[in-house]
Amino acid sequence: MSTEPMPENAANAATNPSDAAPADINLADLLIALGQEKITWLGVTLVVALVGVVMSLIATPVFVARSSILPAQQSNSSSALAGLGNLAGLAGAAGLAGAMKSSDEMYIAFMRSQSVQGALIERLQLKDRYKAKTLDDTRDALNKKLTLVADKNQA
Repeated sequence: MSTEPMPENAANAATNPSDAAPADINLADLLIALGQEKITWLGVTLVVALVGVVMSLIATPVFVARSSILPAQQSNSSSALAGLGNLAGLAGAAGLAGAMKSSDEMYIAFMRSQSVQGALIERLQLKDRYKAKTLDDTRDALNKKLTLVADKNQA
């Protein structure tokens, strides 16, 4: 800042803003100002980028998959259960027919069956992913990760 005395018209412009001439923005002055602070804005950019990379490498990945298996919509609930005859045969063979109260429970029992879990383990190569030695160890690891819930609130 200079210590030169202000001209009289500049003093009037300072007291009456409507009389002040509009300030021109010069692109060269703007680039010079940015150039003087280039270390600051480059440093801030690099620090933020590094923090983002470190956070993405440290964070544990979480994957969630949701699926809904819905029976065919029919007006009579007994006919809906009759439509599940094929699954009822599988449930009966597994000794689960007496424990089932609804089609939801039948689907859950079907998804927990060894044949479905075996196919899932083979298709998704879960034995390698879970680093299990046997198929039973893989199935146990899958059951710890798997959550099957009958949602009574869905129509």
